Amino acid sequence: MPLSRQFVATLSIVVACVLGCLLQAPLAHAQSEQVAVLPMTTTSRSLRIYRNAIPVALAAEMTTLLGVPVRAVSSAAEVGKRTTVIVDGRLVARSRDRVQLDVQVRRANTGHAVATISSDVANATDIDRLVGELAIALRPVLAKALTPEPFHLPTTVVKGTAVSQEEAADANAVSPTRAEVLLLPAAGRAADGMVAVREPATQAAAHTLARMGLSVGTSTRHEGIANPVEVVAEMRALGSKHALMVQVLSVQFSYATVLSARGRVRVVLIAEDGLAVLDTKVSTDTVVGGRGERHQALVYRVAEQALDMVQPKIKRALAARPPHVRGGT
Repeated sequence: MPLSRQFVATLSIVVACVLGCLLQAPLAHAQSEQVAVLPMTTTSRSLRIYRNAIPVALAAEMTTLLGVPVRAVSSAAEVGKRTTVIVDGRLVARSRDRVQLDVQVRRANTGHAVATISSDVANATDIDRLVGELAIALRPVLAKALTPEPFHLPTTVVKGTAVSQEEAADANAVSPTRAEVLLLPAAGRAADGMVAVREPATQAAAHTLARMGLSVGTSTRHEGIANPVEVVAEMRALGSKHALMVQVLSVQFSYATVLSARGRVRVVLIAEDGLAVLDTKVSTDTVVGGRGERHQALVYRVAEQALDMVQPKIKRALAARPPHVRGGT
């Protein structure tokens, strides 16, 4: 399927501009982009020639419209550390000569989808027009996505009832012994860091502990597998007898008709003296997402299954008396 002459001309100008910027300040440009545009995906062989050309043209259009650095990257590995927003999408063949562009805007730090936008269906020779119209449609979405968004920890669970962080803090201030278990926000990586694990994995752990009938307080100082000595101080402030730490070691995604995943998770439970009463790693079976569910939903399911697998060990560890007090008064 041939490229339109206008599209080729546009791309030539874009490439020239990009090369000029790279020659002037290659390192600064690579590190300062606020928006990264990933290559388009497509199942049509005849459309694969557009995979990288469209992101380059789209990045140039959005740089002009937004007035902030937007860069087309050849893979997720090239996304800069300072990137705020990621744009990825599909080039869909709707019929023999008709195509459509679907793009998704995600926050780089959480992986959360901000919006999904689709272009009109048009002839393949009009892809340059679709790119321009899509850039205009993306302008308000990206402007909003570039606005800093505070990270909200999952709700704290107190005696099986979900409450806000403020309410939980007030409750713990009045009765710190209500937080039987201090839960550290989960840490780890999925899909080479492109899918956030902190919020979904932490929620899965909180929900598991709630089903066990335990009151839970969320740590605000530590995450993942932290130094037990440092965690003990926060445990004492909440009156917690134990602290649960979760590290998502890996998550592998696959896609056939629906998205599925499997993973490996480390779970550590420490007692009030800082000693680990449980330290285990578990590998999950394949979990399958529902229609329309995205990667973070699968991270939740992986973590939930891992915690369910470890739940009997957690119960035994919570019921056992610490070794240093056995035989004591």
